[in-house]
Amino acid sequence: MLRNPTLFDEPHPRALELLAARALSAGDDARAFAFSDRRCRIAPAPQAHSYLLRAEAAFRLGLVEWALEDCRRALDIAPENIAACRRMLAWSAGAEQHKAARALLANDDDVDVLRKALAIVWSMGETSFATVVVLDDVIRGWAAWRSDATLEIAVHGDTGDRTVTVVPADPFNRLSDAETRVAAFDIPREPSSGPQSVVLALDGETIHAVRGAATKAVKRSRTAPAVPAAPAPGVRVFAGELRPTAVIVPVYQDFEATRLCLHHLLPELGGPVRAIVVNDASPDRRIHRHLQSLAGTPSLELLINQHNLGFVGAVNRALARVDDEDVVLLNADTIVPPGFLDRLAAAAYAAPDIGTVMPLSNNGEFASFPTPNEVNPLPRTDEIIRLDELAADVNLGAVVDVPSGIGFCLYITAACASAVGPLHDRFHRGYLEDVDFCLRARALGFRNVCAASVYVGHAGSRSFREEKRSLVLRNLDILDTRFPSYRTECLAYVEADPLRAARAAIELAALEANHPVLIVRGGGAIGAVAHARGRRISHGDTPVLLLTVGTARGETTVTMSDPVGGAPQSLRFGIDTADDRAALEAVLRHVSPARIEIVDPRAVTPELLELFRALAAPLHLVIADAGLACPPGIAFRPEFTPWVREGSQVGTDTIGSARWVQTWREVAERADRVIAPCEEALQFARRITPGRQAELEPWTDPPRPATAAFRPDATTVQRLGVVAVRGNAAELRMIRAIAAELRRDRPATELVVLGWTLDDACLLRSGNVFVSGRVDPDELDALVVAYGLSHLLTGLGEPLFGHPLVEGTLAAARPVARLDWSFGTTESRDGDLLIDPRLGEPQMVALLRAWMVR
Repeated sequence: MLRNPTLFDEPHPRALELLAARALSAGDDARAFAFSDRRCRIAPAPQAHSYLLRAEAAFRLGLVEWALEDCRRALDIAPENIAACRRMLAWSAGAEQHKAARALLANDDDVDVLRKALAIVWSMGETSFATVVVLDDVIRGWAAWRSDATLEIAVHGDTGDRTVTVVPADPFNRLSDAETRVAAFDIPREPSSGPQSVVLALDGETIHAVRGAATKAVKRSRTAPAVPAAPAPGVRVFAGELRPTAVIVPVYQDFEATRLCLHHLLPELGGPVRAIVVNDASPDRRIHRHLQSLAGTPSLELLINQHNLGFVGAVNRALARVDDEDVVLLNADTIVPPGFLDRLAAAAYAAPDIGTVMPLSNNGEFASFPTPNEVNPLPRTDEIIRLDELAADVNLGAVVDVPSGIGFCLYITAACASAVGPLHDRFHRGYLEDVDFCLRARALGFRNVCAASVYVGHAGSRSFREEKRSLVLRNLDILDTRFPSYRTECLAYVEADPLRAARAAIELAALEANHPVLIVRGGGAIGAVAHARGRRISHGDTPVLLLTVGTARGETTVTMSDPVGGAPQSLRFGIDTADDRAALEAVLRHVSPARIEIVDPRAVTPELLELFRALAAPLHLVIADAGLACPPGIAFRPEFTPWVREGSQVGTDTIGSARWVQTWREVAERADRVIAPCEEALQFARRITPGRQAELEPWTDPPRPATAAFRPDATTVQRLGVVAVRGNAAELRMIRAIAAELRRDRPATELVVLGWTLDDACLLRSGNVFVSGRVDPDELDALVVAYGLSHLLTGLGEPLFGHPLVEGTLAAARPVARLDWSFGTTESRDGDLLIDPRLGEPQMVALLRAWMVR
């Protein structure tokens, strides 16, 4: 199925895509899926067309949900991708189908597709559709509606000028029918020195509006004033009191978020601080009524746009009313804490070259907390205030440079605002024009910084939920032409993470003495077991902290994190010196752990073990592998069992190894509990912890019968799926040995590795092995079907218990072979194969061959 001499043509990702496309053309859907699946799992990051190749193959194989998910991934990368939208139109239903239909109506030119898309739009209760592109010399688009109304196109300038064009329906348009009126138009556009709004209306009722930038035909020039090296005479610099400040809040949708935002902003106004709230032609009558009720509020000015100007137009209209004031751009979906303006202003005037300041936020990209560059959940209002108070306490005066500020809450000094001018009108509404402003400011010598002493809540994407990705990508293209190095700079900033210390300070202050369960792990496969354990405990409302032992720049570190994504995420401690360990011990004593669970003994240094003993918290050992009895750096040898008995051969290689085994034997004897996640682990624990009674505490579902859904017969294609988990040398060695034996004795049998190995290329070149790349446990069942696997093999190399991928394999609806670390004391499902791990590789392969043909 998967043998192909061109598989390693360079570049390899492109060769995979070419092979997938050829297989689809030839009707070989299984091959197409395999090649495109690997492409989607390897670097460089797959593009929209990569996911669409796999989507098409998956759909043909009957994996409809998989196909839809790949279409969603493609649309996330390229929201207006016509091929992805066509598939969503054909394969999906409801809101997703409706969204795809509207995207196709705006971008496709195939009449048959447009007819189908219009039918979907009408079926959802809509009675009109329009799409418009505003170019320098023409306004182009088309509209369809289900009435006898007259279409009017009005062009509004910011200076109040207005032109109206009446466009009659075209009865000969191929999309017209007895109920549908259609009109296409190309209206000449007059030169304009400013942006314009184009509004389409049917008998006076607006059906579509779009904002167009000023035309290039009108020459516009403005010499920006130089950045002052020192405050100009007569300008009052921040000295513990606010400068005159205008907070600009554009409002469009989401009544509840807007109401909450203004409720928390109003107490901050007064004296030199005022707000300019812009009602940008909101379609929500509740917003109109609420803003009108605030119209007489002191220090608040309400501007009402007769038609929607978009974020840029609304902000620029307000900026035109600012006179030598600092400016704060504030989204209407934010929640500001008390005193936030004082601290933003203090940061803004901490140095004369600072131009813009942004706060920390749950949704602030570089400044996101607790996980940077992600959308963290919006906390409750009281939690926002608490986090802000902590930030003000531990990060007071902390100013950290950022590549650019983000306009959800952006403080701009009067000098910067005057030098840079209004937001650029070339950006499509709502995204990245704030970044452009900050980059223009930086080009003039201003710094963009984050005030780590301020935390603002930000819901995000309320006004343009469905359009956000499309708008961002479209505007990124514009930004790239203006600042081509910005993306590269952002990647370097994310890697360096200069705000980590500020986040960690807040996390440290926020830690409560809530008696969490401490789960100690290393990395790799055992780390995944510990993470699964932590998530399970957290779902029971018990606080959990993962302590991950690793190395960074040659230093042994412990990272403290929440397994379900909450705080903390940035706490890291060195443990190589007594002072470092004392700092970690102080934190652990503060949180007062309810117990300590050691999942990976090999990751625990003697010094860290002594620290755990000093905490006097109950100590539990989780049997996830052979780490409790096999020292670090010692080759695993299953014939040496039980390892920790007196007189065991293991550990006699070096004095240090013997000492390590003796230490952990004593720990096992004194531990409060020894926990096994499955029956096999329980039996294994009894061998390596003699004299201790291990307890069974499963955190995975019990295995399903293998034969309930599938039983191979003489006609079944023999295709062995090896679920690789560890990615180490022992696993690779066994896979190569199995592949070699199958090539020699059963050349028609293929081997598919679900996962990654130390040397994928070596296996792929062998001729009878295909390697998918990294897989997630929730993908396993679908992958088994897509690859046409008849049998599964997992658990190669060392013991591994409780790993989500291994446990998923053991529950798969296929016969499963695995190494039996209970040494014959546990039962298997009907059709499964348990292999004694003490056998040699030739004997194991012989058992596998016989099992597969049985």
